[in-house]
Amino acid sequence: AAAVAAAATAALAGSGTGKAPVVRDSRGAFALIWALVSLMFGLLSFANDQLDECIGRVWTAEGLLLEDSPWVGQRMLLGMVYLIAGVVQAAKNAWIKAGVNFVRSLRYIREFSEGLTYQGPEQSIVRSFALFFLGLFNLVLSMLPPHLLRVASRAGGESLQGNRETAIELLSTCRIEEGLMAPFAVVVLLCYYISIKTYLGEETSAADMATSEELLSWALERFPGSAVFGYWRTELHSALQEIKEASRSVEGVHEVLAHLHLPAIDSFLEQKKAYLNISLLEWKAAANGCERSLAVSMARKRRSYVPFLSYLAGLSRLLDGDLEGFRENFDRIAQYRKLRKWNWPPEDDLAFHKRKEYASATSPSSLCALLDIIEVSMLKLHILHTMPDDTKWQLERLLADTSWCETQQDANCSTAPQDPLAVPEEAARVWLFRAELARLLRREEDARRHALAGLEIVPKLGPRGTSNGTGATLLLTLVILGSREHLKAFDKCPRPCRAFDEALRFKYLGVGKAAAAAASEEGSRNETPDSPRHNTETEDWPQEEEFFSAEEDCIDPCGPMQQTEGEAGSTDMQQGNDSGTNSTSQRKDHSNVGKTYVWASKGAAKAWRGLSKAVTTVSHSVIEVGSSVPPMLGSGSSNSPSSHLLHVEALRQQADQGDCSLVFVPPPHRQATREEVLAYLRWAQWSSLRGMPRQEALRRYTALLQHPC
Repeated sequence: AAAVAAAATAALAGSGTGKAPVVRDSRGAFALIWALVSLMFGLLSFANDQLDECIGRVWTAEGLLLEDSPWVGQRMLLGMVYLIAGVVQAAKNAWIKAGVNFVRSLRYIREFSEGLTYQGPEQSIVRSFALFFLGLFNLVLSMLPPHLLRVASRAGGESLQGNRETAIELLSTCRIEEGLMAPFAVVVLLCYYISIKTYLGEETSAADMATSEELLSWALERFPGSAVFGYWRTELHSALQEIKEASRSVEGVHEVLAHLHLPAIDSFLEQKKAYLNISLLEWKAAANGCERSLAVSMARKRRSYVPFLSYLAGLSRLLDGDLEGFRENFDRIAQYRKLRKWNWPPEDDLAFHKRKEYASATSPSSLCALLDIIEVSMLKLHILHTMPDDTKWQLERLLADTSWCETQQDANCSTAPQDPLAVPEEAARVWLFRAELARLLRREEDARRHALAGLEIVPKLGPRGTSNGTGATLLLTLVILGSREHLKAFDKCPRPCRAFDEALRFKYLGVGKAAAAAASEEGSRNETPDSPRHNTETEDWPQEEEFFSAEEDCIDPCGPMQQTEGEAGSTDMQQGNDSGTNSTSQRKDHSNVGKTYVWASKGAAKAWRGLSKAVTTVSHSVIEVGSSVPPMLGSGSSNSPSSHLLHVEALRQQADQGDCSLVFVPPPHRQATREEVLAYLRWAQWSSLRGMPRQEALRRYTALLQHPC
C-alpha cells in the first residue's frame, strides 16, 4: 500500500514529456510519503514520540512542495499536507492547531474537482487522485450531523456537498478506471458496505454483500496475498455470519504479517480473534484472545486499552466459570486505574466504571456478566449482528430463562436476587437485548413487544441504567423497527457513559437521517417532524452564512491598510483588531472541543442570531466611523463614503490574497470603540467577497479606481 501511495504521489509531482518538457519538483511528494510511512510504522510498532516526528516531516514536505511551481498536483498535495497535519495534531489533542490546518486544507481540497478535467502528462494519475479523495471526503461529510453538514457543504464548495450517492459514484469510478488510487477506493467501499452502514444503524442488504464480494474478487486478483484485502475478507465472512471461515481468514492474515514483528498488528488481530469467539459464545477462547492482546501492550509499556481488554477477558472468564481468572483481570483494572494518565480512551473509562459496580457486589453475577458482554458487543464492538442465527437463538433462550445462572450464584455464595426482573436496570437490559436479537432474527413483532416492555421500566432506572444508555438504545431500536415517533424522545434521554454515548450518537445520526428521508417520501417536504434535532433550528441559518474558523493566530484578517504620509490612527486600529482577534481566540479555546456536535451546532446558531441582531448596531456606527477613516489607495477624498472605501480595500485584498482566512469574527458590542467597529467592518467587507475569483476582484477593483463614486 505504501509503495502504491508513493508511486501515485510522486506521479502527481512527476515529470512529463512532449514538445515542451514539464519539469516538476518531486521532493515534496516523496517527503510526504516519508512522513506517512514513518507515521504508519511508528504507530504499528508502538514507537515513542511518533506523532512529533511525523509532524516535523509533514512541515518538511510542505516546504519542499512550496518550492515547486504551482499546478494542480502541487495544490492537491498541499491540501493533503495540511489535512494530515490536522489529523496528527488532533491525535495530540491540539484542537486549535488542528482546526487551523483543517481550514487551510479546505482551501485546496475544495478545488480537487479541477483534477477531474486536468489535461497533461500526468492526467491519469491526477484524475485517479481527485476521484478518490473527492469520494472519500464526500463520504465523510455525509456522516456529519445535519448542522455541521450544512456548514461543511457550504464551506467546501460545489465539489464537497456531502452527498453519499455522489461519494459512492466517485469511488466506484476510481476503481473502474483502475488508476493508481483504485485499490484504496476499494478499501473505502468495502468499509462502507460492510462496517459503516452497520454503525449507522442501517441494514446491509444482499446487494451490499454481493458488491463487497465483487470488490474483493477484483482486489485479490490484482493483489494476491494482500494482508489488507485478506482482512476485509475476514470482515465479509463475519458480516455473512461465517465465523469459522472468518477465523481461518484472520489466522492467514496474521501469518502473512508475522515477519514484520509489529506489536500493534499482533494486538489488533488477537482482539479480532477474541471477538469472533465471543460471536460463538466460546468464552474461554475469547478470554485467551483478549489476554494475549493486552499482553502485547503491557510488554511495550502501553497502557491504553489494557483495562478494556481486561474487562472483556474477566467477563469471559466469569461466564466460563473461572472465578479466579475473573478476579485476576479485574484486579488488573484496579491497578491501571491508579496510574497517572489523563487521556484514557472511553473504553477504558467504561472498564473502570464497571469494575466499581462489580466491586460493590457481594459476589459476581454470571447474569450481569452476560448482559455486560452483550451490551459491549451491541454498542461498542458491533458484533451482535455477526452471530450465526443458531447462536442468537441460544442467547435468546439464556435471556428468556435465567435459571441457568442459579447454580453459579449458589457456587459463588451470591446474595443478589436470582430473578433479573427484580432489578430494573437488569430487567430493562434483558428486554432490550431480547428486542435486538428478535429484530436481527426478523421477528419484528416480538422485537417491538420486547422493546416496549423495556421502555415501561425506563422511568424506574437509576444512575446505573443511565450510564448504560438503556433507554436511549431502546428508543433507537423502536425507530429502526419503524416507530419514528420515538425519535424525538432521544434528545431528552440522559447521556450515558462516554463509550456508549459516541456509539449511540453516531447510530442516532444514521437512524435520524433515514427517518427524515422516509418522512420526506411520505410528502413532508416542508417540515419533517420526526427528523433529527436540526429541524427546530433551521431558521437560524441565513442563506449566506460564514463559517467558524480556528485560525486564532491571524492578527488582522484583512491585512494592513495602505497608509499615506501624515496618516494617524492606524496603530490604534491594528491594536483594536488584535484585541478582537484575541477575544475570538479565547472564546474558541474550549477544552471540550469536538466532544459533541450538539454544543457546536447550537452555539453556531446562537452566534448567527447575535450577528443578525448586531447588524443594526454596527450600521449606526458607520457614519461615525466614516469621519475617522483615512484616505485609502489615493483614489478618493477623506469625505468619501466609508462603505465605498472599505469595499475598494476589500476588493484589493480579495484580488491579492483570495478568500479571507478568518471566517468568523464576533460582532462588536455596544461599548465598542470606533477602531473595533472599523476592524469588524473591514473583515465583513472582505468576507462578503468569499468565493469571488481573484481575476474578477481585480477587474472590479480597477474599475472602481477608474470610476470612483
